[in-house]
Amino acid sequence: MSPLMDFFGLVIDVFNIFNVLKELGVRARGNPRLEFEKRVMRNLGVLKRKGLIEEYKAKNKRVRLLV
Repeated sequence: MSPLMDFFGLVIDVFNIFNVLKELGVRARGNPRLEFEKRVMRNLGVLKRKGLIEEYKAKNKRVRLLV
Protein backbone atom coordinates (compact mmCIF):
# COMPACT_ATOMS: atom_id res chain seq x y z
CA MET A 1 0.00 0.00 0.00
CA SER A 2 1.37 3.40 -0.92
CA PRO A 3 2.09 5.98 1.79
CA LEU A 4 -0.34 8.34 0.06
CA MET A 5 -3.17 5.88 0.68
CA ASP A 6 -2.66 6.37 4.42
CA PHE A 7 -3.95 9.90 3.90
CA PHE A 8 -7.40 8.43 3.23
CA GLY A 9 -7.68 6.78 6.63
CA LEU A 10 -10.68 7.83 8.68
CA VAL A 11 -10.77 8.09 12.44
CA ILE A 12 -13.48 6.01 14.10
CA ASP A 13 -14.79 8.36 16.73
CA VAL A 14 -18.20 9.34 18.03
CA PHE A 15 -17.45 13.04 17.50
CA ASN A 16 -16.64 12.44 13.83
CA ILE A 17 -19.95 10.66 13.36
CA PHE A 18 -21.73 13.61 14.95
CA ASN A 19 -19.82 16.03 12.73
CA VAL A 20 -21.18 14.16 9.70
CA LEU A 21 -24.72 14.81 10.94
CA LYS A 22 -23.85 18.46 11.55
CA GLU A 23 -22.35 18.84 8.07
CA LEU A 24 -25.48 17.33 6.52
CA GLY A 25 -27.62 19.77 8.48
CA VAL A 26 -29.37 17.05 10.48
CA ARG A 27 -30.36 18.17 13.94
CA ALA A 28 -30.38 14.99 15.93
CA ARG A 29 -30.26 14.82 19.70
CA GLY A 30 -30.26 11.87 22.05
CA ASN A 31 -31.60 8.61 20.67
CA PRO A 32 -31.61 9.48 16.93
CA ARG A 33 -27.92 10.33 17.19
CA LEU A 34 -27.15 7.09 19.02
CA GLU A 35 -29.11 5.11 16.44
CA PHE A 36 -27.11 6.74 13.64
CA GLU A 37 -23.87 5.87 15.44
CA LYS A 38 -24.97 2.23 15.80
CA ARG A 39 -25.86 2.07 12.11
CA VAL A 40 -22.48 3.50 11.07
CA MET A 41 -20.57 1.07 13.32
CA ARG A 42 -22.64 -1.89 12.09
CA ASN A 43 -21.96 -1.00 8.45
CA LEU A 44 -18.24 -0.54 9.14
CA GLY A 45 -18.27 -4.08 10.55
CA VAL A 46 -19.90 -5.41 7.38
CA LEU A 47 -17.33 -3.66 5.16
CA LYS A 48 -14.53 -5.04 7.34
CA ARG A 49 -15.85 -8.61 7.08
CA LYS A 50 -16.11 -8.25 3.29
CA GLY A 51 -12.48 -7.12 3.17
CA LEU A 52 -13.22 -3.69 1.72
CA ILE A 53 -11.72 -1.76 4.63
CA GLU A 54 -9.08 -2.52 7.22
CA GLU A 55 -8.92 -1.27 10.76
CA TYR A 56 -5.56 -0.08 12.05
CA LYS A 57 -4.23 1.85 14.99
CA ALA A 58 -2.27 5.08 14.71
CA LYS A 59 -2.88 7.50 17.56
CA ASN A 60 -6.45 6.23 17.60
CA LYS A 61 -8.57 3.65 15.79
CA ARG A 62 -8.85 4.30 12.05
CA VAL A 63 -10.21 2.56 8.97
CA ARG A 64 -8.63 2.53 5.53
CA LEU A 65 -10.32 1.79 2.21
CA LEU A 66 -8.63 -1.18 0.52
CA VAL A 67 -10.23 -0.98 -2.92
